[in-house]
Amino acid sequence: MNIGIMCLGTHQHIAWRLYKILRTSHQITLLVSDDVYDAIEQRVGITEHTHCLIKAKQESLYSYLRRVHKENHKIPDFVVNVGMYHSYSIGYLLHYIFNTDSRLLVYINRANSWMGPLPRYNTSVRLRTIVKKNIEALAQRIALSRFDGILVELPTIESYIRSELGYTKTPVRTFQPTYLLGANEGQHCDFTRFVIPGSVTSIRRDYDTIVEILHDLTNKHSSKFQITFLGRVKDDRFINKFESLISKGCKLQYYPTNQWIPPEEFEKQMSSSDVVLLPQKYKKSELFNGIYGRTGGTGGVSEAIMHAKPIILPNHFPNVEWIETSTIWYNGRTDLHQIMRSIIEDSEWFRELKEEAKINSQAFKLDDQSAKFTKLLHELH
Repeated sequence: MNIGIMCLGTHQHIAWRLYKILRTSHQITLLVSDDVYDAIEQRVGITEHTHCLIKAKQESLYSYLRRVHKENHKIPDFVVNVGMYHSYSIGYLLHYIFNTDSRLLVYINRANSWMGPLPRYNTSVRLRTIVKKNIEALAQRIALSRFDGILVELPTIESYIRSELGYTKTPVRTFQPTYLLGANEGQHCDFTRFVIPGSVTSIRRDYDTIVEILHDLTNKHSSKFQITFLGRVKDDRFINKFESLISKGCKLQYYPTNQWIPPEEFEKQMSSSDVVLLPQKYKKSELFNGIYGRTGGTGGVSEAIMHAKPIILPNHFPNVEWIETSTIWYNGRTDLHQIMRSIIEDSEWFRELKEEAKINSQAFKLDDQSAKFTKLLHELH
């Protein structure tokens, strides 16, 4: 089967992971921007058998889609769009008129913005922003009618779309775009290694609570743990907070806003960690009432599966059945403090949790993931 992977916007991680999963069992066509092409090449390499149609940096979306259409004889059976996010609504509409004989699928990460209630007036948001988001949401709904299938990362998102939004116009399927990279624990250390993957910003995660807990833990257990904020710091106020912790003796690593994290560095930090910590906030988007785990996913779950690590989540994040037995839920600051302290003390239950994480990730081997995705395509054919 010939499968196209189209990524002209964000969520490059889905593009390179899907390519890795599918390239040994299918003919792959990459319909990607030049920066996404570079990211795939750097992450997993691109084989000589891969057909590539690359959008140049200065090329308009309209011009690119026309060029793709002219090569219609080379277009795949399916095209999976994994990054259809543009700063202007016309981008969605251009995807709607994209003329191809391929069956089109789209990964969505914000269910409410695609098919939920339109944003209403909110005194905390500028009227201009609300109008813009409404126009964009209408364009998304028009574009959505062009697709033959919708893909989401978590079964809880699929359930939300079906049950709470009552959406039935287009088939919805769940496929977690990740695979087991390995269960490398790195060199043995006498301290516990926490990692928080993703950009450091207070919009999506409660980093203030983490900082407060780290101050308490550093006072009593500074030699027993290390924490890595594995993403660029986009909120400058946290730099001073992190430096203050470091000066107190906390083994803390972070990456400034202007410091790019090479893929090999990211993988090294993830592989050598003991546990993934995701202090997600409840709301994903005020305008669309987005809720993490229900209306949209988070890359941290994929990372935990890929590297076979236990994960710590707030109790408002819904249960992810694949990793239920290797997940720790916390209820507020005091509970999280207690959990982190228990892990640092290397209790027996955490050692068992690490083994559970390895077992759970076995279901995401490359061959198994490829077979799951192929079965999904046959269902949507």
